[in-house]
Amino acid sequence: MNEYGIENLEASEHSKKLAKLLLGKLSELPPWDDIGTGYWPTVYVYWFEAKVEVEVHKDSFEYYDLSEEIAIILEFSVDELGKLVELLSTRLSNKQ
Repeated sequence: MNEYGIENLEASEHSKKLAKLLLGKLSELPPWDDIGTGYWPTVYVYWFEAKVEVEVHKDSFEYYDLSEEIAIILEFSVDELGKLVELLSTRLSNKQ
């Protein structure tokens, strides 16, 4: 099943599984604009208008707020997925 367009990406299986978990939690938020293979064998999810990206690693998430001259980068463990979703909810709802 390629529900989110992830299966054919050149990323680790762990990253793909975590990306699916993350995207499943975001159903109430504005849809992402792009999804693809990140720098490492990761999956990235990007919202163009909000200038927000999440890089999904095999065991963590990196949140990038690119809306300012100096980017804000935060790292979340798998156990902190709820905090990441809350942050995305706040950030993306401010851009609607």
